[in-house]
Amino acid sequence: MIIIKIKDEGCRLTHEQLKQLGQPYYSTKTKGTELGLMISFDIIKRMHGKHKVSSKSDEGTCFILQFPYVMKP
Repeated sequence: MIIIKIKDEGCRLTHEQLKQLGQPYYSTKTKGTELGLMISFDIIKRMHGKHKVSSKSDEGTCFILQFPYVMKP
C-alpha cells in the first residue's frame, strides 16, 4: 500500500462535520462549494483506495489516504 498523510493544525472538526465531508455543497467555509472533496473521494474510490479523516482538539485534522501499490512490468 502507498500511504499519504495530510495534516493541518487548524480548528478541530466536530463529529457531525466529519460525517458531512465529501457531500455535495457541504462546506465549513463561507465561500466555496466543497465539490473538491467530493470529487477527490470519488477519485480515491475509483483507484481502489481508501480514505480516513480524523480531527482532534489542539491537533487539527488529519487525512490518511491509502492506495494499492501496483508495479508495472
